[in-house]
Amino acid sequence: MPPTKVCSRERKKRRFTGNQYKKKNNTSTTTVPVREESTEESDESSGDAGGVKFKNFKSLPASEHKIETQTDDSSEEFSKTEGENLQGFRFVDICVLASVFESLQCPSCKQGTLSLEEDEESKMGLASLLILKCTKGKCSLSHSFYTSAKVPNKQAFEVNRRAVLAMRNIGVIHQGLVKFTCVMNMLPPMNENSYRDHVKALRGATESVAKESMSRAANEVKEFYEPNEESLYDIAVSGDGTRRKRGFCHRME
Repeated sequence: MPPTKVCSRERKKRRFTGNQYKKKNNTSTTTVPVREESTEESDESSGDAGGVKFKNFKSLPASEHKIETQTDDSSEEFSKTEGENLQGFRFVDICVLASVFESLQCPSCKQGTLSLEEDEESKMGLASLLILKCTKGKCSLSHSFYTSAKVPNKQAFEVNRRAVLAMRNIGVIHQGLVKFTCVMNMLPPMNENSYRDHVKALRGATESVAKESMSRAANEVKEFYEPNEESLYDIAVSGDGTRRKRGFCHRME
């Protein structure tokens, strides 16, 4: 038998409608009707369809719109926090701070610059006494200040009180604070007697805060119970008496 012939059908070629680059160029500049609200042009409108004119409008990608919205939000947040005062403590290199003051002009004579000095003999624990002076010999500008504020209604400085509290929280005594200041290249802290005075002051404050917290918790629990005939609340209390020793565990109920 002679071989059978198979009819081959040629596929029609697809018409070129453009690729991604051509579409990008076409969509980059489009015409969008923009209505201009002008009283003078509305009166003298000639040949315009209802006062509608066309202007070239450049489309922006979504990423740029996103960046614009983020910058607007960040500027609003900055304006809110701009008026707030700085608070807290910072570790500052004294050489960096002195170089900053040297670049400032003296506000008194307007000729010299400011120099930063430290009076090591007048320091109180971790609170140092800094002195600002003018480099001009004839200028009498001199301003001294401590690097920490004092505790309200007390003579102790806040930085010393907080340092002692931090050492007590991490289980370190006075010698640990001395080692910390030595490694940080700082002046030595208060002596051991002053350290004990701070511990006593903190003990009284913590006791008053603990009693106030427990009384507040007791009043909140009483809202869920009813007293008995003797006006007493029968509430079960459990406590954990585990000590800081390996293998020891004890609970009280």
